[in-house]
Amino acid sequence: MLKKKRTSRLLSLLVIFTLLVVSFSVKEVHADENTQDVFIITSFEKVEKNVLEDDTFFKGTKVEDFELPTEWKVIGYMQSDPDTLIEKKLTDLKWEGFMKEDKESTETEGKTEYTEKACEGQYQFIPVLSSMIKLAEDVKIPEILIEITTPEEKPKPEEPKPEEPKPEEPKPEEPKLEEPQPEVKEYKMIVEKLPERMVKGNSYQIVVTFEKQTDGKNSSSPVAEYTVPEECKEIVSVDEKGLLTILDKGKFQVKITCVEAENSPVLLEGESVAPDTDATVKAFKLGSYEGVIKHGTEGKDGTITVDVPYGTDVTAIAPEITTGSVYAKVAPASGEKQDFSKSVVYIVTAEDGTQNKYTVTVNIVCEHEWTPATCTEPAICKICKETKGDPLGHDWIAATCTEPTTCSRCKETKGTALGHQWSEWKVTVKPTTEKGGKEERICERCKTTEQRDILRLNIVGKPEDNRVTGIQNKGIYKTDHLYSITAIGAGMDIKDPIANDVRYIPIGWEVTTYYRFSKTPYQVTFNVKSEGDYQLKVHFQKQIYDGKSWVFQNETDVKKLDFTVSNSRIMPAKTGDTAAIEVYLLLGGMALALITVYMIRRKRI
Repeated sequence: MLKKKRTSRLLSLLVIFTLLVVSFSVKEVHADENTQDVFIITSFEKVEKNVLEDDTFFKGTKVEDFELPTEWKVIGYMQSDPDTLIEKKLTDLKWEGFMKEDKESTETEGKTEYTEKACEGQYQFIPVLSSMIKLAEDVKIPEILIEITTPEEKPKPEEPKPEEPKPEEPKPEEPKLEEPQPEVKEYKMIVEKLPERMVKGNSYQIVVTFEKQTDGKNSSSPVAEYTVPEECKEIVSVDEKGLLTILDKGKFQVKITCVEAENSPVLLEGESVAPDTDATVKAFKLGSYEGVIKHGTEGKDGTITVDVPYGTDVTAIAPEITTGSVYAKVAPASGEKQDFSKSVVYIVTAEDGTQNKYTVTVNIVCEHEWTPATCTEPAICKICKETKGDPLGHDWIAATCTEPTTCSRCKETKGTALGHQWSEWKVTVKPTTEKGGKEERICERCKTTEQRDILRLNIVGKPEDNRVTGIQNKGIYKTDHLYSITAIGAGMDIKDPIANDVRYIPIGWEVTTYYRFSKTPYQVTFNVKSEGDYQLKVHFQKQIYDGKSWVFQNETDVKKLDFTVSNSRIMPAKTGDTAAIEVYLLLGGMALALITVYMIRRKRI
């Protein structure tokens, strides 16, 4: 019995040992944070109006009571696929607020964060994003501005004031006898001055107005009365309405009275003169051009002649007319536009009614400015286009490779240019893959040379030049080793590509799981936690430049690097197939168990 128990225990230990070996042979590969996919936001959904119904709250309000948005639509891309834009909704948003500073800044360090105990003022609230969400360059995160105020206190009721003692009532005084007041008339009379110049034979209105002085109830309007002293009646006369007529020249007075006005009477003085008799034109101008004035016999009537340059529009000109007396009038008036393409008559009337008639004539004259004669035209006046002499005729020069037959004087041409007789193109500078070349040809007629550039030779990256650094093929490493690899594609450093250049770009890598490279430089770090044989595969994809952009080809090169993870630095199986190792271990354990059973039975025999 004891032997059977020992045999049973031994078999159990062997099975447990085999299972442990198999379980420890499982391997894991962990990529670092550089291989995790991050969502990059390129824009936030725009909101046309304020997202909050009320943006003012009292001190002590909780953030959740602001009812800030819990969702926000955004557009962006995954870091692993920057060429594909997707729409995404941010949910369960949390918000944090900071005191708004005078200087706008996106940094929160040093700012006052909003809490229920925060003081009053303006606070900017922004959503809190997770570590797997980032903002693209120049993208601003939405902000909501909230005003925190203090509730107004109710005014305290005023305490009643004690009653002040009432002053003693004064004793009534005995009435005094009223003194007689001077009489105040109801109106004040205002008389305007007469004109400074008053001419014999003319009439002038005396202007009198009344200003009400009291609250009297007189319903009738005050009336002024006009009186001319006896010594002035030969010079002026005045009717009952104040119309003053000048009878002769000299000084005079008019007395104006009104019984209802306090400043009545008023003595109005004036002086009349004899009318002016001058009805002549002293000067006549059309713009800057002065007219010549000629008077008739005894200064009666006259003519005015004005010379203007060729091209002047005389159909609507406003003349400037100066009369011999400032009291004379002219018709048509000075400054009024007239058509001087024909004679215009002006009438000048003196102050006494004397009249003179002036006939104005405008002459258009030309002071010739001759242009020199040409091959086809004689000399021509620039102003009036009058001509003189004959054309000069052409002076022809024979045609060349680039020019037709040409007149040396006027540059007129006839026929066509002869054209170059070019030689074959000859390379003068050979192109290389680093630098372009040049070629040249010569005209056999005029010996003109022409050059043109030759594109550099194509750079063609070859798959055998793709390489991976940071790990050694068939190297042996411990389980705690951190691998930092860099993938370098053939031709990936071409700076100024031309059509048909070829390069290889690293697109992904794998040990047990495939990962894509996110961007250049194509670097990644990883570690392996289990011992065994592994193979690193780095994928390179071929690209050809089409003259505008690099175009991916359906051709991929894979670089394979075998390596071993072993803490005892003993070289394990080189197959690289971890499943085969597990099978071998299982078969070995089973074989060991069978051998043990066989030995026990043999001892029994």
